[in-house]
Amino acid sequence: MEPQVATQNAHKVEGELCHFWLEDRNTLCIEAKDTIFTEKTVLHDFSLIKSYLGPNKKIKLYYDATKILPLEKRVRLLLEEKLIDLADALAVTSKTKIGIMVANIFFALSTTKMPMKMFSNGEEARTWLKNV
Repeated sequence: MEPQVATQNAHKVEGELCHFWLEDRNTLCIEAKDTIFTEKTVLHDFSLIKSYLGPNKKIKLYYDATKILPLEKRVRLLLEEKLIDLADALAVTSKTKIGIMVANIFFALSTTKMPMKMFSNGEEARTWLKNV
């Protein structure tokens, strides 16, 4: 399936769970939508992201979790598996308590060895990603 470009911004791609775009050649930005994550939708969006990036490309991820909803355990594990396959480092931001909670639970339960960190603003997150 080909990525569907969002009409409001030509470089943003709209998935079922998120919008995503390349901020530079090394950083993929992902902005969560206010929707329930399921195994099917996680697989769909990661397929879109992989087709957008090309095969075997690892990248740094900036993830805005402001709109994310709580995740079921099996969905969280699938999301973790897909992130490991995609990312060298993960910086997460959120402007909501629920987004911060979901990200902190993800970090606490994650078995990944990649660098991951929570930030209160995007500028700090981007700076950290550039230095990882």
